[in-house]
Amino acid sequence: MNKKLIILAATFLTLSLEADCNSYYLLGAKSQDEKKIVQENSIVWDYEKNNWSVSEPQNTLNIESLQCKDDGYILINNELNQNREIKKDNIYTIKKGWNYFTTPKDGIDVVKSFQNQKDIKFVYTYDTTSKAWAGYSPVTKIQEKIASTRILSLRYIEPRVGFYIYAIKNITIKTDATVINKQCQKIIDKGYTTLIATAVDKKVVSNQDKSLAIKSRYASHYRRGIYNDSRVAFIFDEKKHLKKSSHKMLTYGPIVPAVMIQYDESLQDSWFFVFDYFKKECYRGIYPSKKVPPFSSLSKLK
Repeated sequence: MNKKLIILAATFLTLSLEADCNSYYLLGAKSQDEKKIVQENSIVWDYEKNNWSVSEPQNTLNIESLQCKDDGYILINNELNQNREIKKDNIYTIKKGWNYFTTPKDGIDVVKSFQNQKDIKFVYTYDTTSKAWAGYSPVTKIQEKIASTRILSLRYIEPRVGFYIYAIKNITIKTDATVINKQCQKIIDKGYTTLIATAVDKKVVSNQDKSLAIKSRYASHYRRGIYNDSRVAFIFDEKKHLKKSSHKMLTYGPIVPAVMIQYDESLQDSWFFVFDYFKKECYRGIYPSKKVPPFSSLSKLK
């Protein structure tokens, strides 16, 4: 073979290798065609020789200058995952590679759902409060690397939140979730009304006549470095709210469970119940009055 043919063959091989070179998947990007990222705390994951490695957070990234690996992706801190449509069921058909989904009505217990799914390598959602990604991997070595950088440990994804899954083959799984326990469900079954508040949107949730309002005092990252369920369900007798209102609102914020309550003065000395999704417990409380002090902890129902 003459020198020209050797050079042409070498050039063709080089171009072929470049064509097969990994194109980084961008989580949180509006487009997969971005070439430069100017965003605080972007994190690069690379896969080479059957091993995942993770970078320190970076503020500027030129994607085209990154060294070619077998696979890789970049976490960009600008993804908003709230207020998505509720998934109608809890069965997920996951394709090989990256997938983007929304959660069912009860959300997803990430650890219970994915801990035995070794064909899934990464699960991610973005926390706008801390401006950080929360991630989980059923692979211990990968989870240790997730914990080594600026990524929250993902335990639970609430309803109406979007999330990413990376799988190495096509699979179908059924996810688990936290539901109101039997102690609180018995109260609901008696005809009591339920309001649910979450720290994901930080909204105050009110009943129809505005005689009651609640807010979750959890943060989505309530424990340092852990992203978890932040919902509280307030369970009350709506009939008592049909009485004539005094239009004077009082405030009560017990430490356990972490809920802030605003209630009409006419409701003093009435019972209410709270299901804490984070602690998975049912509590009974009473609206404080001059006769009843504001207890710091509500009574747990067993």
